[in-house]
Amino acid sequence: MWISGKSCDNSDFRLYCHKCIDFCQILLERPERICYKYKTKGVCSKEINFDLVDGKVHNVSFVGGCNGNLKGICSLIEGQDAKEVIKRLDGIQCGFKNTSCPDQLAQALKSALQ
Repeated sequence: MWISGKSCDNSDFRLYCHKCIDFCQILLERPERICYKYKTKGVCSKEINFDLVDGKVHNVSFVGGCNGNLKGICSLIEGQDAKEVIKRLDGIQCGFKNTSCPDQLAQALKSALQ
């Protein structure tokens, strides 16, 4: 499903819901920049927002979760190649959980690159 409108920076966008609830992709007028919103599963954070520009990760933010740790991760991966970020974060567990916020970011990036 596509929805058109204005983003927070007042640029035009089209919203595409993939698997409707779990993953939304915002396509801005500038085709080289794609903004993503990913609903997490099994972790304290509820959502991950990020941009991909030419395969590089930018503007990552988490909604909920361990604020300081997640800000640190976002800062460390800013501008990094998405495939490299996936290799580093995929499979990280939090306590007794089978996933973690970094692992969920890896899953979001994998979905975005498909």
